[in-house]
Amino acid sequence: MRLLAIKISAIALGGLFFFLTLEAGLRFLPYNSGLVAAQVDDNQPVYRFLADRDVRYSQDWDMKNSRIRHINKDGFLSDIEYIAEDDGPLMAVIGDSFVEAIQVDWKASVHGLLYQSLAPDVRVYAFAAAYASLAQYLAWSAYAREAYEPDMLVVNVVGNDFLQILPKPGETFSGGFMGMNFFAEDKDGGLIVRRSDRLPESWLIRLARQSAIIDYAHRNVNITSAPGRIKALFRNLTGPQKEPLYIANTLAEVDDDQLALSKREVDMFLELLPSMSGLAPQSIVITIDGLRPELYEPTLLAMAEDSFPATMA
Repeated sequence: MRLLAIKISAIALGGLFFFLTLEAGLRFLPYNSGLVAAQVDDNQPVYRFLADRDVRYSQDWDMKNSRIRHINKDGFLSDIEYIAEDDGPLMAVIGDSFVEAIQVDWKASVHGLLYQSLAPDVRVYAFAAAYASLAQYLAWSAYAREAYEPDMLVVNVVGNDFLQILPKPGETFSGGFMGMNFFAEDKDGGLIVRRSDRLPESWLIRLARQSAIIDYAHRNVNITSAPGRIKALFRNLTGPQKEPLYIANTLAEVDDDQLALSKREVDMFLELLPSMSGLAPQSIVITIDGLRPELYEPTLLAMAEDSFPATMA
């Protein structure tokens, strides 16, 4: 029994030594440390990231496209600080990952390029995060108005913004991440904008976020998607599976009910945007992402012409 205990202890100590060595080694490499959203509640109702810190970004297991990005004091990815007391002209840029643009340096992002082109005459502040949608764009528009009073607003809309499935009975949230705003139906069947809260993280989650191994496994290796990949592998053993066609980051085809819902959500967004942003329509620019890469391939473009994103755009 004593010999068995010694062997188990030796294995455990060996495993711990290997873990600590790997943990220490990864900290010298550009693993993806990730963006961490701040708590969202009545006291802090705006979806943003933990503020005033640098984060590491890289892609895939080999950590390519590595870079360090800065989150400013307001909790958004930007190399510049947002100053409420500055009364100079201000352009607010709102969007999802296309505007967040963690994959490139700030100077190469759309708001970074605009800032470099317009400074010092015009300031450019971005409010963006991956998986945000039209309802969250409205929330950021209202926040930009209250905090900074922009003179012009640019909202970038991509294909997967056109449709947010409404929460089912009993659900309190639909679309994006917890802490973001979303569309829901009121008791009369009309659309309303609601905010989901983001509760404080447990001590265990906060501890796990300090581990380079966990960050690497989660964000670089994407280990959480392994069960889905395994299921797909077994499904394909019985024969090729027909996968849904995606165009412009969204489903190429939707049913009539989904199309009707999409039009209602877009109409609600367009109706509320001027009042929530505090800007007249002529001071608001909405940019729409094109059908890429279909735009450059005539065959693919012909397939996409009658698709859902093409219809909505």
